[in-house]
Amino acid sequence: MDGKLSSAEETREGPSSEELLGGMYTKQRKRRVFIVVGLVVGLIAAVIGGAFWQVQKAKSRAREAYSAVSQCLLGGGPPDGEAPAARFRRSQLAAMGLPEAQRGMVDKVAWPQRCGYRAQELFDAARSAGMTSGGDKNLPYWADALAKVLKAPQGHVLDASEPMNMLFEKAKAEGLTFSETKEPGPPNVATPLNADDLLKVGTITQKPFSFSNVSLDPIAGEVRHILIQDPDLPESPLLCAHGKDLTCHRLPEALAKSKHGLMLIGTTAVGAAPLVFAGQRGQAGVFRSDTGEEVYAMSTSSAYVAADGSVTAIAQDEQGKSYLLTAVKGEKAKKRELEIEGYDLGSPSITTQLLWDQLVFIAMKDEGDKDKKDKPKEGEEEEAPKARSVHVYSAKVDAASGKIEKPADLGEVAQMIDMPIAGGEQDVWGCRSSTGTVAVVQGVGTKALFNVDGKWTAPLEVYLNRAPLCDPGGFGTATFRPGTESEPWNATVAHTRCTTAGCKGG
Repeated sequence: MDGKLSSAEETREGPSSEELLGGMYTKQRKRRVFIVVGLVVGLIAAVIGGAFWQVQKAKSRAREAYSAVSQCLLGGGPPDGEAPAARFRRSQLAAMGLPEAQRGMVDKVAWPQRCGYRAQELFDAARSAGMTSGGDKNLPYWADALAKVLKAPQGHVLDASEPMNMLFEKAKAEGLTFSETKEPGPPNVATPLNADDLLKVGTITQKPFSFSNVSLDPIAGEVRHILIQDPDLPESPLLCAHGKDLTCHRLPEALAKSKHGLMLIGTTAVGAAPLVFAGQRGQAGVFRSDTGEEVYAMSTSSAYVAADGSVTAIAQDEQGKSYLLTAVKGEKAKKRELEIEGYDLGSPSITTQLLWDQLVFIAMKDEGDKDKKDKPKEGEEEEAPKARSVHVYSAKVDAASGKIEKPADLGEVAQMIDMPIAGGEQDVWGCRSSTGTVAVVQGVGTKALFNVDGKWTAPLEVYLNRAPLCDPGGFGTATFRPGTESEPWNATVAHTRCTTAGCKGG
């Protein structure tokens, strides 16, 4: 047995099974730890990476929403040298008088209410992107505040200046820039001047004056004349002409010393000096505004000054008889009773109008003996008078001689038993643009006629309750509709525009 180990001893020379199992377990545990740690690290990296990409995605959405907000409100990026709210206010002032359907409707939502939804999208995206620099009143705060103002039913009239300016300021601080977008902008409307723009135009006078002391020429032409007569203004009486430019000058001393009220009546050729009427429509004198020369003194219903200074006017004496007056420059007016052979004008102060070089009037054809009715025989009833056709006519008047050319028949406008008598409003008025003249005639309803290239169109049925303003291709009117006592902001301006094809309005 010497030198030999027992089987037990031989077995004890290597690691025991327990030791072997323990080693294997330890290795497996270490492997599991490494795997778990790897998984945790990978998960953390995935979470961090996912969060990073989520933030980047939110920032991308914020940039898109910011561009959409800017395009919707301003029609592009924020302007240089002008507050965003000032640019927005321009469109808002023009749009607040439009019916809802005409305020840039998109998906049945009008402007600027639809911009409120874009501001809400910016709020969500900016908050998700962590754009919260600046404390509590950060970009999401102002986006939410602006969204609430714009989405309100009165958003088209409410003042959104503070939240709007602050939104653009915070967006700039967050590095947001404008990029092209398909978002619809503000409605395409005429932009009125704001206070800053008015200062750039220049001043007429340094002192304020009441609009009750302002007289406009009642028939609008290519150049509009404005007369200001206010005793508190050192420049008064002041006559301004507004065409391509605005020019003003003080009236001659003879008119400046007048104790009568002054006003403008009639039409004036471009470049000519309009007439000024003192007293009741010129009863105290009718004067040339450039020289102060008195032309005549009569109550005037219509007048025209040609480019060479010659004057044509329709005026009435104290008994109501109408006269046609004509005067070349430097001479007193000549007058003759206004009668157009073969036509029953009724009262010319109502039925006639000098629309620049055209005398436009409504009349019945004088049928002479046909108008005379035989007296009914005893026992017979008197025949009821029948309505007769009333047409609108135009004719040119020679200012030197007072001769009226043969009238052109422009069409029927009414059926009447008798022509209008004195005391009512004028039945003929109109306007002129660079492309032609428009005559508006009150008969049974209202008719409009267009004179383009010297030719009149047939009467067109229109609906107007205000004097028209001509523009190239047609004319229009605007009517102010005040809001209710409970909702004064709901005031609107109704526009009607007419062309030879008809009228559209809202």
